Amino acid sequence: MDRTYSLKIIAQNGDSAVFPLQLIKEDNGGYFLHGPGGDLGAFDAAPFNAELWERDPVSPEAGDRLWGPNGILEIKGGIPILLGVEPNSVPEGSAQEIKITVRDGGRGKKVILQHGNQAHDIPTDTNKSLVRSEQTLNHQVFTFKLIDCAHAITPETYKLTFQNADRANSINSLVFDVKGWEYRVWISELKCIDESNPEWWGDDSVSFQTFINTDTFLQIPTSSKVYDGFHDGKRQTSFSSNDNHVYPYAKKPSGRRIIEGHLAINFAIYEHDDLGWLGSLINAVVNLVQSFLAHLVDAFTFGLGGYIILAGLEISGLNDMREQAVDSMVAGWEVEVLHQGSTALLPGTASVHEWPLEMGTSESRYKVTFKADRAMQT
Repeated sequence: MDRTYSLKIIAQNGDSAVFPLQLIKEDNGGYFLHGPGGDLGAFDAAPFNAELWERDPVSPEAGDRLWGPNGILEIKGGIPILLGVEPNSVPEGSAQEIKITVRDGGRGKKVILQHGNQAHDIPTDTNKSLVRSEQTLNHQVFTFKLIDCAHAITPETYKLTFQNADRANSINSLVFDVKGWEYRVWISELKCIDESNPEWWGDDSVSFQTFINTDTFLQIPTSSKVYDGFHDGKRQTSFSSNDNHVYPYAKKPSGRRIIEGHLAINFAIYEHDDLGWLGSLINAVVNLVQSFLAHLVDAFTFGLGGYIILAGLEISGLNDMREQAVDSMVAGWEVEVLHQGSTALLPGTASVHEWPLEMGTSESRYKVTFKADRAMQT
């Protein structure tokens, strides 16, 4: 009785199938093994482990393994079909594993993420981005991480396709989203560490301005109202009309926006020279003294007393004080930049982040504390 032969196909997950084979003699005297036609078409077009067995029909349990156990049988044919991707969205910069399920994928080469003219190739045939591959008898699963890619993958909606080692692309594509963190930034505290000199002159009255930009976004500078009463140790933690919300817009404190590359925050504190009641008092006293002395000196200087007094006030510096007070009451505040500074926020910052920016000179010093939070794009 003739011996029988069988081919055992073994998937990576341990599933297997056995095919009986016939030994056929050719006209030239040679032999070849022939399997049942069409049965292999039910399996994935991919490489499998395989074993070839020869069995004695009298004692089938005493068969001999002629080939294997590490033999490779590669089933060819078919076009790659993407069956699914899980998950179908991940946060930017995430180390989360992504799994794609492919039928008839053959030997994997790469996953392609495309958005317009922007394309990212993620190799599935190297250990750089491929975490692992899994195989059943009818599909393969490739697992990878975006964080291992050569170039940063920015938040977009991508078209995901698969390509095998024969450079055959999948006949279909899947939608894959890279979600970005959206941020908002606000000022939680403005603190005067050392008010501007001369300190005896009165407290500082300040306003602040923020200028925001990222790699691709520029925000119109926003300016706050004027806050009075800043002296050493004074903290301002409550602000009017959302003055302290600096990104993305002071007018939309609950809004958030992604950060392209980095968020540069340029911050300036302005001092408003408002003398308040002291300015009014100085102005009144100076006017009274000037008028009295002018008339008094006129009697001795043939009407030139007013000019002499003006010259005296100019030399003494008292006139400057008077002019500053007049300006504050009539022409508005004199404004000058007290301090300037800058800081930056990078994507991936913790969900709640707080950081101080201290600025100043030997004459005065202020500290502004920023806070930021983030939420995933919806």
